[in-house]
Parts: sequence; C-alpha cells; structure tokens
Amino acid sequence: MDVHSDCVGGISSIEELKNPSYLIRGERNPADPNVRFVATSAFDKNEFKIWKLVNRHEKFNRPEFSFHIKISTSLSGISAIL
Repeated sequence: MDVHSDCVGGISSIEELKNPSYLIRGERNPADPNVRFVATSAFDKNEFKIWKLVNRHEKFNRPEFSFHIKISTSLSGISAIL
C-alpha cells in the first residue's frame, strides 16, 4: 500500500492510536473494538494521515485497511511530533 506516494524522504512514523476521540472516529457512539486507527507521517511532508483498520471485513473475512483522513499543518517537524 502506498501511503505517502508523493514523499521523497520516506515514511517516518507508523503509530496506532490507542484511544482516538470521537472527532477522529467520526461518530459519538462508543468505540467499536473491531475498528482501529493508525497514523502515518513522512519525513518531508507537513501532514499526517489516519487510516482505518477493520479487523474483519464482513464479506471477505479478512482485515480491511482504508484511508480515513489527512491532517495538513504548517509545522515542518510534524513527523517528529507524531
């Protein structure tokens, strides 16, 4: 999977979000234990992306990894912060 296709410096961080807020999840309901969120950043980008990982896809019975949101910032060191 090509998570930061336009970066030159490469991926700097891949981190699972342990307790994402409802603002990241996109819903006020209690968190679904079968859904996890992973954040990625690149060395040369002022952004990070959040990916949604569903433990079991209903139809195919396998994990499903999909793009969720991108957060752009003016911070040049966002990859180090993440």
